[in-house]
Amino acid sequence: MAILIDPPRWPAHGTVFSHLVSDTSLEELHAFAAAAGVPTRAFDHDHYDVAMRRYDDLVARGAEEVSANNLVRRLVASGLRVRASARTRKRHEVIPWLERAWATLLPDQHWLGEELLLRWAEPHRHYHDVRHLGQCLDALNIIAADEPVTDAVRLAAWFHDAVYDGNPGVDEEASAELAEQLPADRPARPRTR
Repeated sequence: MAILIDPPRWPAHGTVFSHLVSDTSLEELHAFAAAAGVPTRAFDHDHYDVAMRRYDDLVARGAEEVSANNLVRRLVASGLRVRASARTRKRHEVIPWLERAWATLLPDQHWLGEELLLRWAEPHRHYHDVRHLGQCLDALNIIAADEPVTDAVRLAAWFHDAVYDGNPGVDEEASAELAEQLPADRPARPRTR
């Protein structure tokens, strides 16, 4: 087994995170994460982001403690490293792609797709922005190659952080409330971008 973890030092959501990787295979990484109860939503192309509170448990389960530099070197050497340029589209590239994805999902609800894209493109967003939404939808497309992904799941991805003020838990609840409150036939508000 070659599961690696670096020290928790990457800040986000009021804590710090480690990266959990395999230098052997993604299958090994996913199996380890599943057995340890690491949620699949924590997976990001070639690693899992894991909160500091999980660090000791994951080491006790067999993850090898390595420096951040060593983790990256071993991941690159394994051929599993996904370069940043391959991970995230630029904002101006992802918006047309998202517009097409929405047109495929709910072609008769164009206004709703516009409303959601305006929310995801709000200027105060740095991580939970249109690029993050694109990554979520990309991940669903990967999953869909092996098992069906329903339109309801895709719609949940569109709404999961439609409201974002940087308040974990509160934002998700507000996003769920937004999904319940938006009528199905309201016209779009004017674009501001």
